[in-house]
Amino acid sequence: MSRDLSRGRGRTRVGVHPNRTPRPGDGSGRSSRTPPRVTAAGTATRRSVRIRGGQALSVHYCRNDRPRLRQSTFLRRYRRRWSGSARDADSRCTPIIAGVTHHLAQLNLARLRRPLDHTETAEFVAAIEPINALAEVSRGFVWRLTDDHGRSASHVSIDAIDDPLVIVNYTVWEDLESLRHYAYRSGHGSYFRRRREWFEKPTRAMNVNWWTPAGVIPGLDDAYQRLEHLRANGPSDTGWPMTEPRDPPRR
Repeated sequence: MSRDLSRGRGRTRVGVHPNRTPRPGDGSGRSSRTPPRVTAAGTATRRSVRIRGGQALSVHYCRNDRPRLRQSTFLRRYRRRWSGSARDADSRCTPIIAGVTHHLAQLNLARLRRPLDHTETAEFVAAIEPINALAEVSRGFVWRLTDDHGRSASHVSIDAIDDPLVIVNYTVWEDLESLRHYAYRSGHGSYFRRRREWFEKPTRAMNVNWWTPAGVIPGLDDAYQRLEHLRANGPSDTGWPMTEPRDPPRR
C-alpha cells in the first residue's frame, strides 16, 4: 500500500504483510503478484493512512521479514551500536506490538546553505542514503518518508514552502528513546553535530514531534500544520519540540 504526497512526488511506503514472501534478490520486499497501489492519476493524497490489521509495518518491525540491505562499511561499523541484543531486536516481529497504542512521529525541516548539487554540500549528500539505511535497521524504527523513486525525503517538497533549499525529514518511531538513540548516539549523531557546516541556524521552530495512534501515518500536510501550530501557540499535545517531550496517551 502506498500513497503520493507533495505534488505527487513524495510517497509513504508502509510495508507488506508479514506472511508475504519477497522474491529473492528483487530488493522490493513485495510479492510479484501484489504490485503497489497508487492514486488514480498520480495526484497527491492528503489523508492519513490507516494500516489494517497486521497488513503493514512488518518490513520495518521485523528484520527477518525486511528485504536485505546492502551492508556498506558504514553500516557494518555502526550495527554494533544498537541498544539491546540482536536477539531482542529480532523477537520484535509483530506488525503492532501488543500493548503499544501510540508511536512517535517527527517532522524536521532544515535550510541548506547551498543547493544539494553544490560541491560544499557533497559530503552531506553522499551520507544521506547510508544514514537512512542505518535508520531502517535501528531498533524502534517504524517508517520514513521517501519520494516516488524511493529516495530520501530530501527530494520531497511541501506545497506551503516555496524554498528549494528547505529539505524535509519525516519519520515514525516506536518511542522517544529509539528516536533519541538514532539521532544522537548512532552514526547519525556525528553528522548531526556537524549540521552547521551544511545548514543555516534556524530562527524559529523547525522540528515537531507528536504521538500518533499505532498503525496510522499522518499525511505530510498534517505534519506541517502541526509544526505551524507549534510555532504559533507553543508546545501542546498537537506538537512539541524534542526538548519538551510529552508522555504518550494512555489509550
